[in-house]
Amino acid sequence: MDYVARAPDIPDVAVIAAGVVGLAVVIAILLQLVVAARGGDLRVRHENTIVLAFLAVGFVAAGSARVITAGSVGANIGAGLAVFGGGAIILWLLGLAFRENRKIR
Repeated sequence: MDYVARAPDIPDVAVIAAGVVGLAVVIAILLQLVVAARGGDLRVRHENTIVLAFLAVGFVAAGSARVITAGSVGANIGAGLAVFGGGAIILWLLGLAFRENRKIR
């Protein structure tokens, strides 16, 4: 098998700890959004666009990392597509998030 990049060997305890911390952060953010929405302090359209853009960035980055670290026989064309296509999508989503953030101010 040929690899563009090998996946790092991360201990199971670290993976579980990162998952628990990530879940706690997501729950805290969702609770903060609910409180802000009930208090009328939330401009729903812009904040949701920003949150969804960053959510999509994480999704694309994780998918690209999965493709890049996958083993293949011969040329790994998917890794090239993940780097260039995924990178372009991530840059576009970040630009969208920052543009929406400027509308809020």
